Amino acid sequence: MIPSAKAPSRLVDWWRAHRTATNFGHEVSYHSRSDAHSKELCRLVMEDLYATCAAIRRDADRGAIGHEINHKIFRPNAKAKALDLVIGQPRSPLAIGPGGLRRAQVVTPGARVILEAKACMTAHSKALPRLHDELLSAMRTSIECTPRAVMCGLVVVNIGRSFVSTENQRNVDPTDSATLKRNAHNQPRDAAKVIDQLQATLPIRAEIGELGFDCLAFIVVDHDNEVPSAHVTLCDSHPAPPANSPRDYGSFLVDVCNRYRERFGD
Repeated sequence: MIPSAKAPSRLVDWWRAHRTATNFGHEVSYHSRSDAHSKELCRLVMEDLYATCAAIRRDADRGAIGHEINHKIFRPNAKAKALDLVIGQPRSPLAIGPGGLRRAQVVTPGARVILEAKACMTAHSKALPRLHDELLSAMRTSIECTPRAVMCGLVVVNIGRSFVSTENQRNVDPTDSATLKRNAHNQPRDAAKVIDQLQATLPIRAEIGELGFDCLAFIVVDHDNEVPSAHVTLCDSHPAPPANSPRDYGSFLVDVCNRYRERFGD
């Protein structure tokens, strides 16, 4: 992984410290009904792109682009969909100067990079169809509205052997973590299945005009969501993509930058 590809390790550090309340009396590090982890990952990816891609940094520093998290995009039928991260032309001028890719409302036709970020933390087989459909829906909507944008998918997959889910807790004693239900996983099979199936079924486009992702990558973590001290580590062995794979996060950053420079360079 390239040295400036810091988002995976920084996300792990964030998860170790992050806590959110639940309706069963115990705080957790990851909550399936919260988008806090998605927002944090998008912010970290944005910072990596600014640090590693000279073309994006140039356009950001001169105020030509900004970024928006949870950007609302409208389909041709006027239905709205929120995209996790959009980098592109700001609705109003941005101050010129260094300091990172600034937040701004982005004009949908001026989108240059679109990222859909997902996480599969537990119940892998059950979650797989939803993950696939949400990624595919975001890709189709984005390309229908702004076909030149670099369309990216990034999926975090948990390889932890057990996980405290926020969805199936019953009769929990708020003072006793032993009463929490823990989902058991068959690892590395469960995590590998998610990665293999998404790689096999999500289309990758060869040129503008086709339906498909331009860039797709996977981050594998070991996360048990235990309280009060969640065990969270980054996995760089199977089933995580190897460093020379286009599905590795470091390669993903390079690919995003190359596509950006090809489509939006001077």
